[in-house]
Amino acid sequence: MTSADPAHETTYQANAAAYIQQLEELDNQFEQRLNRYHNRTFITFHDAFPF
Repeated sequence: MTSADPAHETTYQANAAAYIQQLEELDNQFEQRLNRYHNRTFITFHDAFPF
């Protein structure tokens, strides 16, 4: 996006950094909540997780 709109490069970079931080915080929350299920098996039948 920055190559298409270089005038707003700093805004794109700041937004990307903020989004990455939100994703990392969410990942940490999931990790903390799932720690109590260490060595457990999860089974799902939803098409979103075909494994």
